[in-house]
Amino acid sequence: MATGDFDDRSARRYFPLLIGLEALLLAAWFAPPGHPFEGMKGYLPLVIILEFFPVVVAFMVFGIAWNAHSTEQPVAVTILGCALLAVGLIDLVHMLSFPGMPDFVTPSGEEKAAYFWLTAHLIMAVALFAVAFRGAGPLKSPKSRHGLLVAALAL
Repeated sequence: MATGDFDDRSARRYFPLLIGLEALLLAAWFAPPGHPFEGMKGYLPLVIILEFFPVVVAFMVFGIAWNAHSTEQPVAVTILGCALLAVGLIDLVHMLSFPGMPDFVTPSGEEKAAYFWLTAHLIMAVALFAVAFRGAGPLKSPKSRHGLLVAALAL
């Protein structure tokens, strides 16, 4: 028998899983329609949960790139790490500027949130462009590493 072939015993092993999935499908089919997200404020907890994960990942990548520094490390790692710090900070502000959130300097709104989202993605695109067209060598001076960090925080 070939490796990918099934016999009767292995097919019976998946039978409870198929019954469970069918029961889940029928339960969803016959469930009364619900509207858990009424209006824009109903989406706020979902947005916070979904936006928090990329912020944490961006900060983690920055932390790894910054702390794994050595004199032989390619400059691309430092550029991407600092860019992801800026993107994480801007995404955090983006998350705080959705309608329904308290006012953050100016009143929250869809347009303000969209501007922060576009800014974060523009910074990441510029960083990827810089990495693609920059040499793969290490940084020429240690001060330029700190200059990249200051630039990321200034953004």
